[in-house]
Amino acid sequence: MPLTYRKQKLTGWGQYLTSRAEVARPERRLEVSDALIRPSNIDGSVVARGSGLAYGDAALNKGGRVVAMGRLNRFLAFDSTTGQISCEAGVTLGEVLDVCIPKGWFLAVTPGTSRATVAGCLACDIHGKNHHVSGSFSEHVVSTNILTGNGNIVTCGPNLQEDLFWATAGGMGLTGIILDVTLQLRPVETAYVVAKNIVTRDLEETLQQIEALSSSYSVAWVDGVARGSRLGRGIIMLGEHARITDIPADQRTNLLNLRKRRARSLPFGLPIGMLGRPLALILNELIYRSAGKKTALSHVVDAYQYFYALDTIDNWYRLYGHRGFLEYQAVLPSPHALGAIRQMLEILHQTGCVSFFTSVKQLGASSRGHLSFPAPGYAFSFDVWAGDDNILSVLNRCDKITIDAGGRVYLAKDARLSAESFRSMYSRCDDWLAIARRYDPSGIFASDMSRRLGLSS
Repeated sequence: MPLTYRKQKLTGWGQYLTSRAEVARPERRLEVSDALIRPSNIDGSVVARGSGLAYGDAALNKGGRVVAMGRLNRFLAFDSTTGQISCEAGVTLGEVLDVCIPKGWFLAVTPGTSRATVAGCLACDIHGKNHHVSGSFSEHVVSTNILTGNGNIVTCGPNLQEDLFWATAGGMGLTGIILDVTLQLRPVETAYVVAKNIVTRDLEETLQQIEALSSSYSVAWVDGVARGSRLGRGIIMLGEHARITDIPADQRTNLLNLRKRRARSLPFGLPIGMLGRPLALILNELIYRSAGKKTALSHVVDAYQYFYALDTIDNWYRLYGHRGFLEYQAVLPSPHALGAIRQMLEILHQTGCVSFFTSVKQLGASSRGHLSFPAPGYAFSFDVWAGDDNILSVLNRCDKITIDAGGRVYLAKDARLSAESFRSMYSRCDDWLAIARRYDPSGIFASDMSRRLGLSS
């Protein structure tokens, strides 16, 4: 059956940007090819959409078409001996874990949510708390099938049709529609993590400790409102997959079985008047003091609690009200990271913009993806209320700091970067464009983001 489109208002996860598009929801892989047929009555451009977790406009296409892939969620193969699993584009990471954890396997790389789809993770080339050890998502993809703009379904991977694969990894869905993905998983003995918190006094100590500590997983929560000598103080959260011997002997039963927590929903957000410094001060102080009581004590938690704490509330963006929020995430090379992060935090303080969630992660070597975000250094991120009148000018200043430091902004979290700044950050953009045009000569794949960044007309 041909795809059926219905006009729908879509938004990014940050609720900051919205647009209307003709939306189709294919249930069979063969139906997806209809997306290449240009209708006469609407914009012929199209972009695929997974769980809708990109923060900005990557999966929006005003006046055009959006192919929502969530119903293409079948598993195709799973070899529990080798740890290779194949599934359709709309399968979520949580669904992969439901299948693979009981067999002693885990995702090699995971973001902070289990609700992202496998195709979305490849399109964004997501990274996790272990990037400094394991790299990004694309480096653990064995192969993928992509419907390209010239009508062909191309099987590609890190060593097969490499040009298309590495343009797709981080290409934000603009090289074609990802139909399925085969992943290489990593073995685990249990479904638990040995976690430990390290409390730091200021930004310099936070970065020094991240660099010095040896752990497979690490991320630092940073107090985004502390000033003066306490600027950048934080809590470094370390983790290792628990071995059987890490679990008390009397609890060593069903170690590969986890009961998933049921997500709750927020019925309403906070009143606008509360989204300011007083509330942020209270929340950050409570978090910092609570963590301080557990300093350097190892404790065993289940994997969902360690990796997916935010999934316990499935619509936490509502905290920011109807105006939504913006996340700024940039990677900053190590030699310039301390100065650049300090400058950004000070700008937030000076302008009265409040970050309710601020973090720092260490990143390792870049993948071969032309538009892939991770690079050696530190990923620094903060969330701010989009209703603040100063926020766009503040973030433009942060762009300049990032560019001067030799860094770049994460497109999966972006909603407002200019085309000029984008080109200054992503030096391989022209190479990417050449590949994208070769596989999509008529320019059918486009989004609100691609037009904003000058990647499509």
